[in-house]
Amino acid sequence: MNEHVVDDFITALQGATTVEGARDLFTKTLQQLEVGHYAYLGLRFRGSGPRGRPFFITTYPQPWVEHYDGNNYLQIDPVMLEAPSRSTPMHWGTREHRKTVTPRQKKFLNEAAEMGLCQGSAIPIHAAGGEFGLVSVAIDATPRQFTALMRAHQHQLHLLSLYYHAHVAENFISNESPKVSVTSRERECLLWSALGKSSWDISEILNISEATVNFHMQNAMRKLEVYSRPHAIVKAVMMGIINP
Repeated sequence: MNEHVVDDFITALQGATTVEGARDLFTKTLQQLEVGHYAYLGLRFRGSGPRGRPFFITTYPQPWVEHYDGNNYLQIDPVMLEAPSRSTPMHWGTREHRKTVTPRQKKFLNEAAEMGLCQGSAIPIHAAGGEFGLVSVAIDATPRQFTALMRAHQHQLHLLSLYYHAHVAENFISNESPKVSVTSRERECLLWSALGKSSWDISEILNISEATVNFHMQNAMRKLEVYSRPHAIVKAVMMGIINP
């Protein structure tokens, strides 16, 4: 069963000329392997610096995306903290993985599970030419079912992710360096926010009002073309604007 899923995906992917087309094809293909949702991050680097805009695609439930952003979970998400430095896939949300996380991260994983994101596998992709991709798939299953699914489909998931990233990077990720200019104060606010500080904390550190901190953060978010602080932090890091 599903023995031709990778070959069929590769063939169909050649006809995916839009981001939406590639996303829908990947989603349908993953569903054949009993994967419910995924999130993708793609970026190109040149030397030690980023080239182009970070590229995000996700099929996670919108309530979870909003909850994630609203609680600034980018700061503690074990996938975002660990997977990019790995060369092999990591399973998250499993019993073994939960033994390695902090109490706050365990709470984060419990809340994700309540949204149907019980456990999953994060696949980092370090490709030639400075391309980086991360595919994190989420599976709503019991621990025993998850283990069986990974045993049966991990190799296919890895191959599918490699081809998906290659197609997205080649066709949809910008090669041009984004021209984003932030002020020194906006950079300071972004940096302290990336280090987990609230607006009030930052106001105390920089000896400015909390309203002024929020003003600088809103300006930075507008320049980065994002609508949440976590997204602003990710883009600022990827673009080399800050280095937490």
